[in-house]
Amino acid sequence: MKRCSRCILPDTYPGISFDDGGICSFCTNFTKLDPTPEKKQQLEQLVEKAKQNNERYQAIVPISGGKDSAYALYVTRRIYGLRTLAVNFDNGFRSPGAEANLKVLTTKLGVDYISIKPSWGLMRELYRGFLKITGEFCTVCNATGYLMLLNVILQEQNRSSSKILVVGGWSKDLEATPGVYSFDFKYYHDVLAEAGLAEKLRRSPMINEQALDFLICAPDPRMTITNDIVPFNYVMLPEYILWDIHEISNTLKNEVGWTVPSEAENETHFDCVMYPV
Repeated sequence: MKRCSRCILPDTYPGISFDDGGICSFCTNFTKLDPTPEKKQQLEQLVEKAKQNNERYQAIVPISGGKDSAYALYVTRRIYGLRTLAVNFDNGFRSPGAEANLKVLTTKLGVDYISIKPSWGLMRELYRGFLKITGEFCTVCNATGYLMLLNVILQEQNRSSSKILVVGGWSKDLEATPGVYSFDFKYYHDVLAEAGLAEKLRRSPMINEQALDFLICAPDPRMTITNDIVPFNYVMLPEYILWDIHEISNTLKNEVGWTVPSEAENETHFDCVMYPV
């Protein structure tokens, strides 16, 4: 087996290639997050635009209970002072640690909070259908969660005269498994169609069909979008401000009581009990 001479990823890793020196494509393509003063200024301009919104919410933050989304909520509410709605997707496998963090975060930061929880019957069918065909089921959680979150965002945006700011804490440069994503909506929809479940998904009252059709043709939905492609502004904070994961954890613990469960001290994704699988 061939391995990268720098990071030891093997040649069996999805999407990997090697240069003449034996260094893999993930090492050669890596770019360290380094937000510039100009990027921070861009963020502040978006925040000022959001503050012109006189409706009930100026910002929406998707939260799981993990540190990145928790910090996105902290910055949006505590640092920038935006009237914020926190939205969680309950995939049926939410961990007790995540539930505790969601409660303490939303209480300490004083934000409205909703949790989207589709019927377990629907989610079980989607998980089972995907697992039978592909051998994995994380795509169901990721893609369905984004779809249902987008439904909430569009409902709130339709009430507003100016753009709502949607704030996330993801960056491809922070991924624990570089290059391995489960956010391809065409793949998601095609597999569900093969399983005979695509129409059932479309009929769910929590799904916006226009949003689904848009995402099937769109690039990775986790990327920052601040143009006229979508009716709201969508930013990923690590592109705009310093994102030191150790400092973030300390700030959250000291300021809002966020914690990592003792049994998950070395776990990077403790908010889902199925992650180890």
